[in-house]
Amino acid sequence: MAEAGLAIERTALAWRRTAASACVVTVLLIRHAIESGRSPGGAVALTVAVAMSSVALVGWRRNAELRRGATQVRAAPMMTTVSVLIATAMAALMLVSPPLC
Repeated sequence: MAEAGLAIERTALAWRRTAASACVVTVLLIRHAIESGRSPGGAVALTVAVAMSSVALVGWRRNAELRRGATQVRAAPMMTTVSVLIATAMAALMLVSPPLC
C-alpha cells in the first residue's frame, strides 16, 4: 500500500513541475509578445501564452487534488491535451511565418 502513496506523490510532483515550467514559458512568451509589438508573431505568442497559462492552471489544480487525496481524474487530461495542441500549433505557426522586419 505504501507504493500507491508514493505513486500519488510522484504524480503530484510531476504536475507541480508541469505547472512551474508552463509558468516560465508563459512569462517568456509574454516578454516576446511585448517586444514584438503588434506583429503576427506577437499575437501568436500571446495566444500560446494563454494556452500555457491553462496548462499551468490544470497542473496546479491537479497537484492540489492529489495532495488532498483525490484519485479521480476530472477534466484535467482533456484540458491539458487541448492546451498543448493549441500551443504546439501556434508555435509551429510562429516558426513558419516570415518575420516582418
